[in-house]
Amino acid sequence: MTRTSRFTSLLSILAAGLIFSSTLAVEPGDTVDLRATAAVAPCLTEVNIDAEPPAGAEADATCSDVENAMQAKSFLAELVDTAFEVSASAAVLYEFQVDGDEDTNGNLVDAMLGYAISWNGVTKITGAGDYDVAIKLAVEDVTDAGNPMVVAVIDVHDMSGDSGVDQGSDQAIVPVQLVRGNSYLVTASLATSAATEATAEVASAVADYLSDVGSEMSAGGARVDALVLQVGVDLEDLAAQVAANTEAIAMNTEAIEANTEAIAMNTEAIEANTTAIVDLAEVVGLLADEVEAIQEALEDLGDVVANHTHYYLTGKGTGHNNTMAETGPASGEDDPEIQPVKTNRGRSKKFSR
Repeated sequence: MTRTSRFTSLLSILAAGLIFSSTLAVEPGDTVDLRATAAVAPCLTEVNIDAEPPAGAEADATCSDVENAMQAKSFLAELVDTAFEVSASAAVLYEFQVDGDEDTNGNLVDAMLGYAISWNGVTKITGAGDYDVAIKLAVEDVTDAGNPMVVAVIDVHDMSGDSGVDQGSDQAIVPVQLVRGNSYLVTASLATSAATEATAEVASAVADYLSDVGSEMSAGGARVDALVLQVGVDLEDLAAQVAANTEAIAMNTEAIEANTEAIAMNTEAIEANTTAIVDLAEVVGLLADEVEAIQEALEDLGDVVANHTHYYLTGKGTGHNNTMAETGPASGEDDPEIQPVKTNRGRSKKFSR
């Protein structure tokens, strides 16, 4: 069998650097719509069929990252004495990174991936024919592009052995565990295959999820109707923050206790100062009273000095000898100057020769 179609492997796309050019960064605690914000172009298709297939053998696939749609067709109809196999698949990719830093890279976080996928196709089997249809959702850690690691594979829908219209939908919420700082790829895929054995009877095997289906001619294929990622909190980082906050609270408590002691000491000092001030005020009041008493005494003394008189004897002399006399009050600046009595100290004439 020859591989002839448009498929480009995921690893070759990774190696060529054609995706992850603008990775969606998701923070712990975030909820994001991957279908709306993380679709990666180009989507993938793969078709396996011989270069010169027999009449009645077809295989084809197409996809749209814009419409989140995958279509594939593996068609073998009415083959006789022919052993033949064909397969076709399509996939739409969604990429994101769990945000982290040097302190949190490598921390594990729990996440929930919610999806809703619908499908529509036609199957048929007759004689020695067989087909298979598989719709899957896979989550891979692609931090190391050359060595992607499977995180989860979800079997959304499988079909084989029946003939008729295959139409339906599925939705679920799947828990996954992610690593901060790592990049992830979610791949929604539709895969079909058909095979016949070489027998004399007519054999058919059809898994057509590409052609229009039914009387209403609704489009065949599988579609991602919803794809939501909710990342939980980083418990390790949260524990580190709690420890840091607890340490900070303890330090603040010590500081508050020290401040409380200082406030108590300051309060005691203020109370002591208040008492001293009250005592000083009383002393100042007493001193003021004493100063006022001294001022009154000085005023009284001034009056006494200003009005002071005393008695004296006039001494020997003509007339009233040794007569008691009283002085007048002290003279002030405005009183006339007292002139001394002039006496003649010349020799008396009775002693003249």
